[in-house]
Amino acid sequence: MYLRKQKYSLAISDFDTAICLRPTHADAYQNRGLAHSCTGRYDRAITDFSKVLKLKPANPSALNNRGNAYRAKNEFDKSIAMRPDYGFGFFNRGLALEATAIAMESVASGQTAEVKTT
Repeated sequence: MYLRKQKYSLAISDFDTAICLRPTHADAYQNRGLAHSCTGRYDRAITDFSKVLKLKPANPSALNNRGNAYRAKNEFDKSIAMRPDYGFGFFNRGLALEATAIAMESVASGQTAEVKTT
């Protein structure tokens, strides 16, 4: 409930309790990882998503969320190395490289984006 309400510290506390009570509760790790991601604690999120994958190796949400955390850290190669058969790692790296190339091209040409308000 706290996670949906964006009360991340309260959510993390509840997930910590759930994990203490049941250390094999993959959903608690998954949700705590999401809360950590939302607060920019990507290393903690990656640890939680990796734990989910130890408990449930084929969990697509944990794979994707861990990849997104690595993406936020610009560490795509680590995600790909851990699971080279999972295509979203390559896809996310491609998106980041494309965004970087567009930004660099924009800076090189002196263009800036205008923000219009209504």
